[in-house]
Amino acid sequence: MSKIFIRKMSGRDIAEVSELAPLANPHAIKEEYKKRIIKVLEENPDLSWL
Repeated sequence: MSKIFIRKMSGRDIAEVSELAPLANPHAIKEEYKKRIIKVLEENPDLSWL
C-alpha cells in the first residue's frame, strides 16, 4: 500500500508541476506556467498544499 502525505509545496515541486502542465494543456509554455504558479501561490498561500 502506498503512503500519501499532505504537505506544503516546495520550490522543487513548482518545477515538477510546470513540467506536467503541457500534459494537461498542450498549448502551455513551461516557463510562463511556472511564473503563474509562483504568482498564484504568493497571492494565495493556502493553495500551496499537495
